[in-house]
Amino acid sequence: MKIWAVGFERAKSPIRKNFFPYSSLEELVGIYGPSHRFTSSDICKIHEIWLGPIYSWAGRYRQVNLSKRQFPFAAARQIPKLMEDFEKGPLHEYTPCNFTAVEKVVRAIALVHTELILIHPFRD
Repeated sequence: MKIWAVGFERAKSPIRKNFFPYSSLEELVGIYGPSHRFTSSDICKIHEIWLGPIYSWAGRYRQVNLSKRQFPFAAARQIPKLMEDFEKGPLHEYTPCNFTAVEKVVRAIALVHTELILIHPFRD
């Protein structure tokens, strides 16, 4: 049985908005431990676990070009190569995130997050 987030409701459209089952978070915590080095496949799996109940395309790289407020994200045809580079670069360098200094943790999270946002490998 899934536990639904407080204040969120199931939409009647095929794409359910404002939907987040707590069990997704529990599942992710059970899969990835503190010594795990993340890969691009892990990113796909996390996306699928988290948003699979909402989007049929969850966990698969987008096939369409996207922009937000006139800012274009990476071209869809470039995503597999960009994610490969992302895995070999920031993911390899900053995961596992076992830094002792808070400044290093913040820097690692900021760099990995920024790179992933710029690639924006998924439709949502």
